[in-house]
Amino acid sequence: MLVVGGMNLTGIAGNVKFDSNWNQGAGTLSFEYPADQLGVFQNGTTVSLTYNDSPVFYGFLMRTESDMDKRRCCCSDQIRYLQANGSLVREVEPLGRFVERAAAQIGDRLRIGTIENTELNLSRHRFDNKPYLDMILQSIAENEQLNGYHYTFYDRFGALTLTDTLNLRLPLVLGDNSLATGFSYTRSIDRDVYNVVKVVPESGAAVVKQDLESVAKWGKLILYQKESGKNAVQLNHAAETLLASKNREVQSLRIDAVGDTRVIGGSGVKVILGSVGISEWAVVKRATHQFGSNYTMSVELELGRFPLWQR
Repeated sequence: MLVVGGMNLTGIAGNVKFDSNWNQGAGTLSFEYPADQLGVFQNGTTVSLTYNDSPVFYGFLMRTESDMDKRRCCCSDQIRYLQANGSLVREVEPLGRFVERAAAQIGDRLRIGTIENTELNLSRHRFDNKPYLDMILQSIAENEQLNGYHYTFYDRFGALTLTDTLNLRLPLVLGDNSLATGFSYTRSIDRDVYNVVKVVPESGAAVVKQDLESVAKWGKLILYQKESGKNAVQLNHAAETLLASKNREVQSLRIDAVGDTRVIGGSGVKVILGSVGISEWAVVKRATHQFGSNYTMSVELELGRFPLWQR
């Protein structure tokens, strides 16, 4: 059911598409309807989509394009408002607490849902004239460097949510004889792959970690990263965590499949594709759901990111 400003458009709406990205910004919903059947809704109007009583999207109308025949609407969830720039000091505090404070800077239209207790304190950092969303995503990345835990930040049908990505694993298999209708697969070491990590403090010696076996196979792929406010133990841990997360082939996989409303950016799904030797858990980087006479989805997946999932 597609509801815009309290009006049910399910019977006249077409080309209904929902996009969700993993820690890359707001979820978006687009749809169209005949221009001769309905006028133009005001920007900022609330929009919701459910499918077979399952919640899919809750957000706000951001743009309407009209011609002689159609009105085409584009909507975003509330994470869109976190693209506003500001300045904010992150104190020595856990990720979850900082997320709550950053979201509070926007005010009335943002509703906070479940923010998990992330426990570990991040270092103090001043963000100046930067989007609040970038502040949150940078803090998520720093938290992963410190303890290896990666969190997903998303809008859960109108409630900002921060959760351990592990909690988004689904009891779902995509691939051979299971929902998939097609796929495209690539293996690469050309982007975001490093087997030598140099973490450089403001003063003192750099911490260098490397994998000699990987260097022998691929040559030196060097990541140089500056750090501030960390002691020697923290620098060493940051270097080890970076090497563990970056010293692997990047595998790009897109699967076209029968739709499942539970699949969003950050979801974990089991992938089994015997023809290319894949049988493992993967993270959904982007999910595009297309609603119509046939409900389908296209998912872009990241493999090898969380080796502990494979146990």
